[in-house]
Amino acid sequence: MDLLSLNGPEKETQPQSLEEHLELALQKIQGKLYKDALQCLLKALKFDRPKMEKYISQRFQACISKSDWEPALTWGSALFRVRGSDPKIANQMGNCARQLEMYSLANNYYRHGLKQDKENQLLRLNLAASLAKCHKYDEEVETALSLFKNLSAPYFPEFTKIGQPLARLIEGDEPGFEALEQEALRLLGSLELPPLEQRLDPELAEKAYNYALFCLKSKEGESALPYLERLLAERHLFNGLELLSCYALIFMQACDRRQTIEILKNTFATSSKNRYLATNIGLLYQEEGNWLQSMRFLLVALSLLEESQGLFGIAEQMQVAEKQLAAGELEKALTFFQVVAEQVDRVDCLQRLGQIYYELEDFTQSAAIWLKLKQAFPEDAAAKEILSQAYRQFVDQAEKFRGRGKTQEAVDLYESAVRFKETATAYKALAALYGLMKNKDKVYDYETKAAHYQQLEEEEELMSKREKLITLGKAMIHQKKYNEALDFLKQAFILKKDKDVFVLQAYLLKNLKRPKALSELMVSWKAGMESTESETNQNDQ
Repeated sequence: MDLLSLNGPEKETQPQSLEEHLELALQKIQGKLYKDALQCLLKALKFDRPKMEKYISQRFQACISKSDWEPALTWGSALFRVRGSDPKIANQMGNCARQLEMYSLANNYYRHGLKQDKENQLLRLNLAASLAKCHKYDEEVETALSLFKNLSAPYFPEFTKIGQPLARLIEGDEPGFEALEQEALRLLGSLELPPLEQRLDPELAEKAYNYALFCLKSKEGESALPYLERLLAERHLFNGLELLSCYALIFMQACDRRQTIEILKNTFATSSKNRYLATNIGLLYQEEGNWLQSMRFLLVALSLLEESQGLFGIAEQMQVAEKQLAAGELEKALTFFQVVAEQVDRVDCLQRLGQIYYELEDFTQSAAIWLKLKQAFPEDAAAKEILSQAYRQFVDQAEKFRGRGKTQEAVDLYESAVRFKETATAYKALAALYGLMKNKDKVYDYETKAAHYQQLEEEEELMSKREKLITLGKAMIHQKKYNEALDFLKQAFILKKDKDVFVLQAYLLKNLKRPKALSELMVSWKAGMESTESETNQNDQ
């Protein structure tokens, strides 16, 4: 046994010179141990500050030029310790942090730089961009903001198809306004909306929209707002609806700009993709002289408009997406439908997204969209039909995979399909596939579910058959073909002893003067009721 083992493990030699500290810092950076690397650089600075400062500055700028942001942040952090009073370094550090989406850190660097130079335009622009989480830097920010130059709130965007006509309509210059005004006057004091849980039908929605327009024309934003908010909440797609809601809020508080800003901001918190709101909040802040918040919201608006290629309204975005889809430009259409889906849940938009993903063979994303549709519209008849179609597509594709021996891929698609629509057929297929994979637990689970849904489907089929028989029976009664009607109703009564069907049969037998058959019907009805009562008592017990 040697002497070293008796005295314990050999201690790691600590760096003693500038070169050793620097070498260790480079090793830490190479290993992405950036905090440790910074400590080594700070120790190296103590040996020869001028030499190290120059070296660190060179490495910092080199990393920036290569867009190597994490090492840049490490070299810059060391440089900032000795040049913290330099606004240029603070600006560069803020930019590095923002490239890594470390917005709080970026804000701190920009604000520190502004303490040294309050009028530094680049620091102002970058701070606003950081608060807006906008990926533009330095002069890019200034160029972007020039798009909003000479604008004032309230703002109707001139480069949309709807902006100016709506502006003229509200000002009373639009042809045909008199008819709209008369319609609104007829509705004044009489247009009552149903409870929130009941969706507006298309006719009532259109009336509410027209009434809101009339209120806005009369500068009665407070009267217009409830109707516009209801239409927005229910995702009705009238042209300029988001814009009009923004105007209702502005008119509502026209005499108090600060209160208007707060109301618009509260609305924007729940409608963070509303391009009209973001633009007008920025312009109102500009009128208030708050340069930071003004630039921040205008940059938010700019980022949103870049996503939608300059289009403000959802209706216009849907139109562009549909045109791209019709032209077979799936990738472009997908991007636009995604922009719309971020703003509203719409059956047609989600249908397009799910189908495009399916055609691009991205089955995971397609399934996620169908599940979103199911959750967003659980009782919508159109949504249910779309989900049935999606189920059939996934089952067809699963069978193709199954035929090629791709068992796991087939399982994945079947398991997605039963999330859209549960059927005995799909569960039987899953049980068989898991049998091939020797997974007994899954086989048992899916066989159990298959049996359950098989029973439900048989019951549903019987009820469907029964409803058809009742419909045919009623049709025969209408045609005064009473014997044929009785035959159909008897068959329906055998499937389920129902009071309505019993009453119809009794009526027919009485009119046909068949007392014996009527007496037999009464006995059958009484026996059925006693059996039902007995079953109910047993269940209660």
